[in-house]
Amino acid sequence: MIANMPLAPQIYQPLAHRGEIRLLRMKPGTNEEPIEIHLKTAKLDSKTQYTALSYVWGDSSPPFLVKCDGHNFPVTHNLWEILSRFHQDRFEGLLWIDAICINQQDNKEKGVQVSMMREIYKQASKVIFWLGKQERYDEFAVDLMTLFKKRHEPFSELQPWRDKPLHELGLPSEHPGWLGWASLLCRPWFSRVWIVQEFL
Repeated sequence: MIANMPLAPQIYQPLAHRGEIRLLRMKPGTNEEPIEIHLKTAKLDSKTQYTALSYVWGDSSPPFLVKCDGHNFPVTHNLWEILSRFHQDRFEGLLWIDAICINQQDNKEKGVQVSMMREIYKQASKVIFWLGKQERYDEFAVDLMTLFKKRHEPFSELQPWRDKPLHELGLPSEHPGWLGWASLLCRPWFSRVWIVQEFL
């Protein structure tokens, strides 16, 4: 948890209203430049377009540093990798990331914001699920999901390991897509308690 990391300078202003959240915007820059972000507040019901991030915090020691409104701000290695990817891709939209947009040192604020998380993800124009860096069979797993969607009943109702022989899916049991699918489901993201409200 971020409580085990060094404290960031006082970059947070108290949220004025219960329905208010913070959003961050990344400063454009080259890959060689440090990651810089800026925080702003917004009403949750204000129709503000933002992308919410669903991810695993990961190990907090030692922390990585980004610049937040001119101050060094500690983030976990996993979050630093995510922000680095956004930085490389020149992401320009607003983001909601819990570890940064919620003051983790303010228990009262944290309690209020956590109670709003389902609505925060619901109101987001897009939710990005960060499962980690690409691995060997990931592309095959994506191809397999696409095949399910095109050829069979809704994916949520599909239980090929129980109801249908593998040959009916058009893929033999040794196809790398199955390895990719198994590897994908073993990612730490799928072990998180919060994924239900973030996914639904």
